[in-house]
Amino acid sequence: NKDMSNVTTIDGGKITTGTIDASVVNITNLNANSIKAGVIYNTGGSSSNYTMKIDLDNGEIHIL
Repeated sequence: NKDMSNVTTIDGGKITTGTIDASVVNITNLNANSIKAGVIYNTGGSSSNYTMKIDLDNGEIHIL
C-alpha cells in the first residue's frame, strides 16, 4: 500500500480561486479562454531539444 498521508485530491468540477504550483502538470485536453506563456515547445521538447518552438516573448516560431 502507498502512503497517502501527503496526497491532495480535488473532488469536483472546478477550482474557483487559488493557485496550482507544480513542476509538471500533464493535461490531455485543455480548454481555456486565455493562456499566458513565454515559450511553447512540442511534446517532449525542451530549450535544448525541440522540433518546434513558439517564442511568444520575442514573436518567433522555430521549426527544425
